[in-house]
Amino acid sequence: MAIRFAHARALLKNGRIDQAVPRLEEVLAETDTADVRNWLGIAYARQGRFDDAVRTFRAMVAAHPDSMAGRCNLATALADAGQTAEAEAAWRDVLLRKPDHPDAHIKLANLLRHLGRRDEAIAVHQERLALKPDDAGSLNALGILLEEAGRLVDAEQAYREARKHAPDAPDIVNNLGVALGK
Repeated sequence: MAIRFAHARALLKNGRIDQAVPRLEEVLAETDTADVRNWLGIAYARQGRFDDAVRTFRAMVAAHPDSMAGRCNLATALADAGQTAEAEAAWRDVLLRKPDHPDAHIKLANLLRHLGRRDEAIAVHQERLALKPDDAGSLNALGILLEEAGRLVDAEQAYREARKHAPDAPDIVNNLGVALGK
């Protein structure tokens, strides 16, 4: 089983998704572990089978409630499946369980931005920065949102702060330059 599982993962990593999925399904039928479900859910998502990915990640979380990977992948699959309210709830659940989870803040803020809820997205980044003030990615993302909101002075400040923590990051340097040019 371990060799077949490793082979299925290698197929998936090499982009041979259609070959990996049946092998992962066979391995899952023999051994239902969080790891196998996680890889199968990822494979389904890469095939665009988001409902199958959601179902797989839900089962993973039910069987392994402490799996943060399962919860994060479930939230992502829900968003990909167009179930945005459930995706938002899933990301918020991740943050309740692990308030300093960096991906959860970014993904939730991106979802809120996509839904046209920019002020809420800004608040999510501000929550992240209260926990980790030197998070250059969150500072940069906050700057983008502030710039979209027309708050150019605040955006510039966020970009400058991000640059202190990641001085050579090209996206931050670019965003600061664009903001200064407005």
